[in-house]
Amino acid sequence: MIKLILNHLLTKKNKLFLISYLIIVCLIILINIPIKEEYYLVYLNKEYYIIIFNDITKELYKILFIIFTTVISIDHFNGYINNITTYKNRTYIITYKFISYIYLIFINTLILIFVYFLIPILFKFDFFTNKEFIKYILYLSLDNIIILLLILLFVRNNNKIVAYIFMVIYIFLSLIDINSYYLFYLIPILSYKYIDLNYYYIYIFTYIIVLFYLNIFKYNYEDFIIK
Repeated sequence: MIKLILNHLLTKKNKLFLISYLIIVCLIILINIPIKEEYYLVYLNKEYYIIIFNDITKELYKILFIIFTTVISIDHFNGYINNITTYKNRTYIITYKFISYIYLIFINTLILIFVYFLIPILFKFDFFTNKEFIKYILYLSLDNIIILLLILLFVRNNNKIVAYIFMVIYIFLSLIDINSYYLFYLIPILSYKYIDLNYYYIYIFTYIIVLFYLNIFKYNYEDFIIK
């Protein structure tokens, strides 16, 4: 079932997107490395360069990640997949659809981490990298799982613009300096800003579980024909 869903996702358009996405992921790191600068000057001012490199990389990867999640999930309500419900129950379909998307988010997380560490090593700028980046990307993964579940819950073929609205809101909130606990409790995105909260992980994972079961409930009782 997972293979079937992934084959559906890997259309020609999505394959071109993924190739472009990988190129951009690599270019972000390459552009941030001061290759043309004298190495000894960079090393003498390494604290400055490290901060710039990591800040820019984090911000751009955050935007790229949400674009990736939106693009791969926006066509999730496909008639071809829904037709499988004639011989598989709907809970089975939505569960495996969710697992398939989580798999892609996991792969994307590994790619971002791998590229972040590999390219600086190749150009002998490995001192730019920071292991804290791994934790940051994992927090972004949680954000994207929540956005994914919201897209699966609310976006259908006749209202795909809602997915882009989720994406734009996420990018907007990530670019402005806002730390609102009320906003976090409403929708726990940008989770890396709120790790000091009590029961932080419990709340996020409970939120994800609730969204997942809401997806199951809606998918089991909605009419495919009018979507």
